[in-house]
Amino acid sequence: MLTLREKIMLALLEKKECSRKELAGFWRVAPSQVSRIIKKMIKNRDIEKNRRYVIGSGRFNDFYSLTSEGIFNAKELKEKIGKMKVMVRDKGKLREKRISEINMNFLDVVGNVSNNVFDPEKIRKKFVVSENIPKLRYFFGREEEINEIQDFLKSESKVLVIKGVAGIGKTTLGAKIASEQNGNVYWYRFNEWDTLRDAVRNLGFFLKKIGKNTLSSYVNSNKRTEIGEVSVILEKDLSNVLMFFDDCHHAKGEDVLFFRSLLDILEKKNNVKVVMLGRSIPLFYDRRDAVLKKNVKEMEIYGLDEKSGKKLLKHRKIDDKFIDDMLRNLKGHPLFLELASENAKFEIDRYLSEEVFAKLGENEKNALGLASVFRYPFHFDVFSENEIDHSIVESLVEKSLLKPDFFVHDLIRNFVYPRLTKEQKTRYHGIAGSYYESNEEWVESIYHFLIANPDRAAEIAAEKGEMLIRNGHVDDFLGLLNKLDAHKNELLLLKGDIFDIKGEWDKALECYNQALKVAEGEKSEKLIAKCYLKIGNIQEKRSEWDVALENFNRGLDISKKVGTLNSLADGYHGIGYIYRRTGELDKALEIYNKAIEYYKKTDDAWGTGKTYIDIGNIHQDKGEYDKAIEFYNRGLSLSERVSNNYEIVRAYNNLGGCYGRNGMTDKAIEYCKKQIKLAEEIGDIRGLAYGLSNLSSKYEEKGDIDKAMICIRKALPIVKKLGDKYVIADTYINLGCIFRDKKEWKKSIENFKESIKVGKEIKSLDRLSDAYLDFAKTYKSKGDSINAKKQFENALKCYEKLGNKRKIKEIKKELSRCQKKRKALKNSGKN
Repeated sequence: MLTLREKIMLALLEKKECSRKELAGFWRVAPSQVSRIIKKMIKNRDIEKNRRYVIGSGRFNDFYSLTSEGIFNAKELKEKIGKMKVMVRDKGKLREKRISEINMNFLDVVGNVSNNVFDPEKIRKKFVVSENIPKLRYFFGREEEINEIQDFLKSESKVLVIKGVAGIGKTTLGAKIASEQNGNVYWYRFNEWDTLRDAVRNLGFFLKKIGKNTLSSYVNSNKRTEIGEVSVILEKDLSNVLMFFDDCHHAKGEDVLFFRSLLDILEKKNNVKVVMLGRSIPLFYDRRDAVLKKNVKEMEIYGLDEKSGKKLLKHRKIDDKFIDDMLRNLKGHPLFLELASENAKFEIDRYLSEEVFAKLGENEKNALGLASVFRYPFHFDVFSENEIDHSIVESLVEKSLLKPDFFVHDLIRNFVYPRLTKEQKTRYHGIAGSYYESNEEWVESIYHFLIANPDRAAEIAAEKGEMLIRNGHVDDFLGLLNKLDAHKNELLLLKGDIFDIKGEWDKALECYNQALKVAEGEKSEKLIAKCYLKIGNIQEKRSEWDVALENFNRGLDISKKVGTLNSLADGYHGIGYIYRRTGELDKALEIYNKAIEYYKKTDDAWGTGKTYIDIGNIHQDKGEYDKAIEFYNRGLSLSERVSNNYEIVRAYNNLGGCYGRNGMTDKAIEYCKKQIKLAEEIGDIRGLAYGLSNLSSKYEEKGDIDKAMICIRKALPIVKKLGDKYVIADTYINLGCIFRDKKEWKKSIENFKESIKVGKEIKSLDRLSDAYLDFAKTYKSKGDSINAKKQFENALKCYEKLGNKRKIKEIKKELSRCQKKRKALKNSGKN
């Protein structure tokens, strides 16, 4: 149907950029055929070649994209082909359609037309469809809304927002569209208690099914979910999917930031669209996205039209003489049309009370009352264990009062729940709390026990709180803690930990200080020590070294007295960190060794491995590279034993840096590549950025400037997006060195100045020392001995504070050369 040149044009129009191998694989031709066509297309200026590093492969590859002229020609070609007619096989019959009218991916269609016949079934098996799409019992009307959605799917818009009141049929309409798509379809329903981690975990599981494992690996780690890191992964892995997000009015906080980030990603994608459904949609976009950019399309749905409403009521076998009045009074509201009876009085609350619930049996009322306390679907065992028969539940489902997944619609819950007695609420929430406790769903268990048994809720919160916070249940758990006894010491500490994670350090300190007062009143020295250590951690993050050190020592002294080994280890680790950050490396080493001693006594391999790597950093700062490598390998071995992949990545990173400083560039490159590969596998975006930055540095040292520049340009947008200032400073150093090698002095100097600015901001002696030294070497290469001397002196001050004898000796030699050069110039009469 198409020439190979035309196929390549269309593929690059949709996918933006492809390698030769990708193009050959997509169109099932030999790579050599693609190569011949590509050469001609480059000559004709239809496409251009870009060479860049392939993450995780350890090598570079050529990628091809359309030029501006090529894009214009490809769009013309697509429009021309879209007007062509083919025979489409549909349920055994052939129907003639224009290619543009076929509701499937354009490339899938044109690539699967044979003898002018297209059979959708041949490619449907390739698609992954979410199992969460709601099942439809029947569907009536909505022709205009469906046409509007189909127009969106064919348009350049990226997001469709569908709003409407409760029960109006948003989910049903979305499910109708989702179930009829010929492509990958993702569906996620927000619940009011969901965290960002829940949503991202679900998306990661879906992407894994279509062969993209990075997000799933990332979210299943023990790390906190970071929007920046998730965005980097999705920018790489998200393609060829229609995404539905239902009940978006429950999205909050980090979810909204996630959607803002997703919209940025979608702007770069031609094959991903998002449909959002909700009573209201969180404001993740502004009017420019909807009006000017047209990235976001908005629609609101209302009741069914008269014709569709009549069909629904006739389907329910409602007598014709009642239909007109019912449609007029119920405004075409689908849920009430499902519930309505012929003699309804049509005031909704009154109707529900008199015409629906008054006609329920006692067992049905009990079942509905029990179901109304649950916030999301549950297992039938809840009914059976409370002597509610299956036939009762089935009857409620048939009457549309209970969904098939044993979940009550919000409209029904809002009517039923307030009418429960206090005794019923206590009993039903107790049943729900026990159900979730047995299933280890701790947030829901706490929520229900708060009403039924507050003491049990507090016990679970204290016992499981650290795990819940680690798993991302920050905002919802904080809401539960606020409803519990705020003066219990363990709960105050947990609230402080949440505020610490959220960066609200004043509130964290307030909680820790309150907990300290309670602990002092109870004379609980173990908890007093814990409070001092947590207060010290906040002060350490604020670079308030003196008061942080004071509180670490207080916590340490009490821990020694009561013999709490875990607190002793954490206290020594905190003190060691302060000494290292303030440049007192010998003291830091001494204290870290004490932390190791106590981590070993508690068999804490995680803490021990982490501290070995920190000790390695001290030796590297001092220029003792052999010792640094020894400790990195110790930390690596322990981290491998407990499968702590993130510390393994950190060990690879530091080993690569150390081998590079020791002149073993090839070995450094080997570790950088191992780091990049593992970081990509586990979704460690920060580790990936460090690896790319380090690899750039090593290629620069080998004189391979092109490879160095490719790596650093890949790393820089990632680190800026993550906001990691330490590696940003390092990246600017690498860019400065690359531009120095290219003799682009202005750019080189600009990057060194940026690195020094960031290094001063974060008070990092090791970043500043490296920046000053390489800055000095740049001025030396430029022939500017005055500025070179100034920067060598700045570097010397930093290395003297660090005690790096090797670097001190190197810089003093450079300063001596500068002095000799200045004397020689002076003697020759030059200034």
